Amino acid sequence: MLSPFDRIVDDLQQLRLDGGDVPYAEIVRRISRNRIAQGVAPDASRPARSTVYDAFRRGRTRLNLELVSEIVRALDGTEKDIESWRLRCLQARREQAATEDTECPGSEEPVVPERPNAPLAEPEAAKETKQKIAVHVRKVILALGCALANLLGFWLVANLGVPLYLDMLGTAVAAMMLGPWAGVGVAVATNLLGSGITDSSSIPFGLVNVTGALLWGYGALWVRRKGALRRYFALNLLVGFACTVVATSLLVLLFGGGTGHASEGTRMNLESFGLPMFVAVFQSNLLYSLADKMLVGFIALAVMAQLNGWLRGSIFEDLESDITRRLDIDAGQEQRA
Repeated sequence: MLSPFDRIVDDLQQLRLDGGDVPYAEIVRRISRNRIAQGVAPDASRPARSTVYDAFRRGRTRLNLELVSEIVRALDGTEKDIESWRLRCLQARREQAATEDTECPGSEEPVVPERPNAPLAEPEAAKETKQKIAVHVRKVILALGCALANLLGFWLVANLGVPLYLDMLGTAVAAMMLGPWAGVGVAVATNLLGSGITDSSSIPFGLVNVTGALLWGYGALWVRRKGALRRYFALNLLVGFACTVVATSLLVLLFGGGTGHASEGTRMNLESFGLPMFVAVFQSNLLYSLADKMLVGFIALAVMAQLNGWLRGSIFEDLESDITRRLDIDAGQEQRA
């Protein structure tokens, strides 16, 4: 005979199947999106996937009322549906409690003698404070690591003559994991410190780095709404184009078209065909900037995949959910074929 909780779990599983066999990762992503919309911080919004998965398994002795409500909402349930599920969970709790009382009518909890020197349990508030401090420390460490990654890119380009830029990997990671303005901080620090690796000409190009930080940071919110990989692809293209617009303006207005970067051979070739300097600078910069930002964007994605368990809040799980959903769809199509 099924327990009250098992009946709820079976119906919850059926609701998931009726919604199109929604992957558990997608349910997690939807719950996170709903929590963020309600004002929860992104790095605290995502439930563990195992927690959501366990809510669909039989054999439970209790169910988290709020989690069930969030799952129903994520599966497109109305507020009326959610209230109905909440009432079912409450009723199941009462039935379960009545069953336990019937099975053990005279049972009482054993009295545990107090230990006079037993250490006091740490208050919940103190635990939360420690957790918040730990998160802030990790964010600072990540920001410093991002700035170092950018400076490493600076050094590689300056010493190896690579016709890319490679100075915005840390900016991308910081902006998408810590927020756009954290990315701006990393960007500014990069170009100020980078002047010691190249020369003072790197300082004005901090505007390019800041542009990338703002677009990656705010663009990540746009990607999160759907968690679509194609949106992330488009975001990196947009960053490349916007950075080209800013960089071209700086190059033409302040540096006469170039600063000695390895990519400027392409610009000179274009000018030899009679193109105006602004057009030649724009076209050559766009070519290398798009390649650079696509490369940086997907390296950043790999970095976020490694850091995701260490510091929540990146868009990696949203994109992972989209990939999982697409694989599930492809597998279903193959089975039908």
